[in-house]
Formats: sequence, C-alpha cells, structure tokens
Amino acid sequence: MGLCLKATQVCLLLLFCSRAALSDETSECRQPMVKIDKHTIMVAAKKSMTDSNIMEELAEAAAKNQGGAKAIKGIKGLKVKDIQPPKIEIRLHEPGNIEMPVESQITIAGKSFIGGTMEITVRSKMTTVSCMEYDDNKELRLKAKSCNVELISCKTNLPSSMLPKIVNKFLNSTLTKVLPGMMCPAADKVLLHIEEKMKKAFEECPIGDRGTMQYTMDGLPEVYDGSLNMKFKPVVRDRDGNEIPNVCEAPGSEGSSARPDGITEVIIPTGILNTVLELFKKDMDCDATSDSISDLTVGKMKEMIPGLPDMDPSKKVKLEIRSVETPKVRIEDGKSVMAIHSTIDVKTDPDNEPVCTIDMEHKWDAGYEQLNDTMKVFLQPEAGRTTAISVTSPSVGDINEDQLKEYMQNAIASNCVPGMNGALEKNQMKMPNLMGADYNHSAFKMVEGVVIIEVDHSNVEDDSMVHLEKFKNMSV
Repeated sequence: MGLCLKATQVCLLLLFCSRAALSDETSECRQPMVKIDKHTIMVAAKKSMTDSNIMEELAEAAAKNQGGAKAIKGIKGLKVKDIQPPKIEIRLHEPGNIEMPVESQITIAGKSFIGGTMEITVRSKMTTVSCMEYDDNKELRLKAKSCNVELISCKTNLPSSMLPKIVNKFLNSTLTKVLPGMMCPAADKVLLHIEEKMKKAFEECPIGDRGTMQYTMDGLPEVYDGSLNMKFKPVVRDRDGNEIPNVCEAPGSEGSSARPDGITEVIIPTGILNTVLELFKKDMDCDATSDSISDLTVGKMKEMIPGLPDMDPSKKVKLEIRSVETPKVRIEDGKSVMAIHSTIDVKTDPDNEPVCTIDMEHKWDAGYEQLNDTMKVFLQPEAGRTTAISVTSPSVGDINEDQLKEYMQNAIASNCVPGMNGALEKNQMKMPNLMGADYNHSAFKMVEGVVIIEVDHSNVEDDSMVHLEKFKNMSV
C-alpha cells in the first residue's frame, strides 16, 4: 500500500515537473535586443578617448622621462611638430571578442648636431582584444585579453648615411621600450570609460513621474552576423515600486534580415511597449463637455440613436469617456497601431444616470520619436478609426452606426487624445545604452511584433576626437 502510494506521488511529481517545464518553454517572452554594429563601437571608443582625456595623458607621458628610455644623442630641443588623429578599426570575432587596432603617427623635430632641423616621424600600431564578462557582483564589465604594440615605420629627414646610429638608438633604446608601457594602459583606461558608460544602461531610470524602468542583461553579448548582439530583460515598476508584469509575446523576428554596415538595430518588442503602457491606462479617460462639443444635444443623439427615450431635444449632453482596458500596441501592415476600448456614458446631468452607454473600440496610428536615449510614443489624431460601436444600455434597436462612429471618434480625438499624448510626452521610455555612443541619426521601422530603431553611424565624422593642434610645439 505504501509503495503504491509513493509510486503514485512520484508519478504526479514527474507529471507536474514535465508540465512546468513545458509551460516555461512555451511562455518565453520576446525581449529587447541591440545588434550593435562595429561602427557604433568605434564611435563609442572615440568618444571615450575624448571624454577620458587619453590623448592629453599620452602627450604628458611622452614629455616625461620614461623608464628604459635614453636620449637621442645629437638632437636637442625636441618638440612635437605634427600629430595625426588615430586611425581606429573594429573587428568582431566569435563568440564575443572585440579587436581594436589603433594606428597613430607623430612627428618630432629638434636641432641636429650637423646643423639644421632633424625630423623623426614614427608610425605605430596598437592592437587590443577585449571581451565582456560578469564580475563577482554579476555586473557586466569589459576585460582586456591582450595588447600588442608594433612599430610600423620610423623615418627622418637626414641622409641615409647618417640614419643607422641615431635611428637604431631611437628604435631599440626608446620606442620599443616606452610605447607599450604608455599605450596599453591607455587602452585599458578607454575600456574602463566605455564600461562606466555601459553601467548607466543598468541603472533604474525614471519614466517621468509614472514609474521606473531597469534593464538587466539576458546572457553575455555574442558576435553574430557581423554585429555584437546584446539581449536585455527589462523590469518596469509603477511610482509605488510595484513591478508591472511583463506583457508576454512569443519569440519571433529579431529584426531585419538585411542590415547594411554602420547600422545598429535596437529592437523593441511591442510586448515591452504594452508593459510600459500599463502606467498610462487611465490617460485616455476624459469628459467631453458642452463647451468642447457645443452642438451635442438630446436631439442630435436621437438622430444617431433613434430608440432613445423621449426627452427635451434641445437639452445639452455630456460624454464621460472611460477606458475599459489598457491601450495595446501592435504592428499591422508595417505600421504601429494602438488599439483602445472605451465606454461612453451619455449624460444630460453629471449627477444623473446615463441616458445611454456606448461601447466603442477604435485604433490610432502610433508614431515614435527619439530624444537622446529616450523614446516617445504618440498617437496621430487624424489617423483614427472606429472598428466597433454599440449601445449597451438601454436596448434601443437600430442605430445610425456610421454617423455615431464618426461623431464619437471626433469627440475622442479632440478631447482624449491630447491628454494621452501629453502624458506620453512627459513620461518617455528609456532605451538601452549603446556602449556610450549616441542615438543621433536614428530612424524607425516596423516589423511584425517589434519596433526597430536603426542608428546609422556609417558616415559619422570624427568630430568626437580632440583637436590635436594644441599638442604641436610641445617639448618632448
């Protein structure tokens, strides 16, 4: 008996576990994702070089006596004559490595022992390989895996017969010993600066005064199809700190199949938008007063709903419009559409029972705008359409449906939509951080189940780099 009971319990446990596993598998939600292009990483690296004053520090280090360095005999008063902006490349390697070759060129000049000015132009190349990993606190960090510095060339304006002693001394005694010790720590600092900017992506950020949004990483970034793919798990909380359950959508398309070089895709599932919209579920509620729709009277209502009870036809009426459920965004025919379900109480006096109650379903085309690293959603008042309408109380028989749809649609467009758009304007949604790069040059497109922000860094000028003129004539 005991064995039978235990066997039954084991079977039930196995059944429960299998169903739970099946449930977990089928309830996986589509999450935000960033397909970050190598051009975007390069922009982030250049911005970090500027923001962290790396070039200034390298110049200061070059001006000091470095360990292992020897003076170049026969040359006095060395100064920087010319310095070129670094040439940076980004290469991505599976599973998640970022290779960054940086080529630099500097020309120094001084008085030669044979008279006149001697110039030495040095080209060098530093190649770093880094990756992302979690530290002991489960925070994402950039780790340098290797750093290699090589001299590409060293040219002077002296005749070739005078090169060997001077140039070899410069190469062997100075450059080969000094450059790695100067440049590799500088590369580490750039990585730390990018890492600090990335940490902002995981801070809890306000959605105006409605609540907060916080991103966490869903696994480590991976290199795939020429981009560094980063998946996020967002947590949305209301103003009281209560977590809003995610509106789940099954995994589907993760973005466009053809993505040109230089384009970083930020993929926002409509399920995440709908989770955030839970904070706005009352913003479509409004009252359409006689001041805003002064022509609405009992007589006008009876034209649209002939079966209404007999009342003074000249009496003004008021519309109390309330949302039945939270507005929902979905993608239809390449457009983003917000669906709203409302009830409308038609009253002749705010304190009286409704003359009738109307149930109404409508759709609005939704647009998107990018402001720095936040996204604004807005409804287009002129692009609304009513998909269903009925009088739920009292029973009135046939209605003039087209006329009633048009009138109520206009009432909602003029009275409710401005309030909704105002709330969405003031309470914008935070976007994932692009490793310190910005969201300039963005465009939106709609694919089934997702809104895609395409950030184009393919033709971004090197305006993030410091002006190197200030280093000229600096003593070395």
